[in-house]
Amino acid sequence: MIRYRIRSGLELARLVVCSFTLAFFLFSVVGCEKESVTDPDHGSALSEEEERIYATVYVDGSIGDDAYDGHYWTAIGGGVGPKKTIQAGIDITPKRRICYVAPGTYYEQITMADGVILMGAGAEETVIDIGGNRGYGIRIMECNTYQTVVCGFTIRNGSCYGDNAGIRIQHSSNVLIRNNVITANLADGIRTYTASARIVNNTIARNGRNGIMTGVGSDLEVINNIIADNCLEWEGYEAGWGLYVTSGSVINSTYSDVWRHNVNYGIGTKGICSAGAGDISTDPMFVDIDKGNFCLRSGSPCIDAGIDVGLKYNGAAPDMGAFEFDR
Repeated sequence: MIRYRIRSGLELARLVVCSFTLAFFLFSVVGCEKESVTDPDHGSALSEEEERIYATVYVDGSIGDDAYDGHYWTAIGGGVGPKKTIQAGIDITPKRRICYVAPGTYYEQITMADGVILMGAGAEETVIDIGGNRGYGIRIMECNTYQTVVCGFTIRNGSCYGDNAGIRIQHSSNVLIRNNVITANLADGIRTYTASARIVNNTIARNGRNGIMTGVGSDLEVINNIIADNCLEWEGYEAGWGLYVTSGSVINSTYSDVWRHNVNYGIGTKGICSAGAGDISTDPMFVDIDKGNFCLRSGSPCIDAGIDVGLKYNGAAPDMGAFEFDR
């Protein structure tokens, strides 16, 4: 992996950053126009390598230990090294700082902390597996002070019970969900209550109820996503919406592919939900949806069909979904 191949350089950079982070670096995620982690002192977006270097807390399920301090990506003795579980990493990450999660599969159900930037190594490499347990994969609750971010994970295998989901956002604002795959959850992909969030460049597919469902006055921006095939038969009852609002909620969907549901855009008691600018409804042409490979095949209508939100992309425009097409 890259982080081991260049480890010596990263270790030197880490030592420097540990000494000067508070003086020279204050990280945040810009909410409206740019979705990448930035260095506000210089106004430039950080590369993926820099995001990893400047992380405040590290998690590595293969070599970590929750007794370690979490402030180094390899175990070097004396209690110094990465945490083993994501929850232990989140619990010690200060607001507006990055908790970086190394590749691997983590069998956890996670509760986010306000203002934490939770960053996986990428949805192909870092997996949160709910293990068929009831409830959520990631819960974002009462997060309102600074932007709370979940980026770079596959979130899968949640049970269908009550009002749960792969990601549940409740009583929270200024939340960013980007570049994740949310799949194989028997309930909803994402469910919100009294929340505002930006949901950007995710693939939400093959969940058992709805792609995204809102309730009780939520307001969501859904941009550059693929929301597909969230309609599985459950106990003999077949149902599923791509995007579904109720209780006065709003989903503003743009430049997303919402495809193959019983109803692509659904409205319950009240709410606003319809196809917006750039939305399409067609087969995204995944490499192999049955095997969970949600990369795009050549000729996919989702290639170059998104809108620039400040993330790196190939070609004439960003692609829809969690993965840029590899040219």
